[in-house]
Amino acid sequence: MSWDFSMYVDVGGDEPGYLGYDANYTYNVAPMFALAFGDEEGIRVLHTKKGRICRGLLKAAITRMEASPEVYEAMNPESGWGNVEGALDLLYQLLGWCTEAPGALMEIT
Repeated sequence: MSWDFSMYVDVGGDEPGYLGYDANYTYNVAPMFALAFGDEEGIRVLHTKKGRICRGLLKAAITRMEASPEVYEAMNPESGWGNVEGALDLLYQLLGWCTEAPGALMEIT
């Protein structure tokens, strides 16, 4: 199982405008994200928030993960599906999107 990430903007019609940003990452790192975001929802706290809001949340999560790499490395899934490096790569990718499109909405399904 995995999360799908994308961003949309309001273009004034019945359907939001898709920005072409897509990413996918495994649920196996959910405990890592819960700790990094300081919320049991983990990365899902970003869902339906604008990029400008997500930026601060992402920067804080990245800072926490990079400040204590040994804590997060110990949380790498035994299955081998996902790891702290991949999780950080995803956070940096999402941060880039939010910087480019601060008014767009993050969607996580």
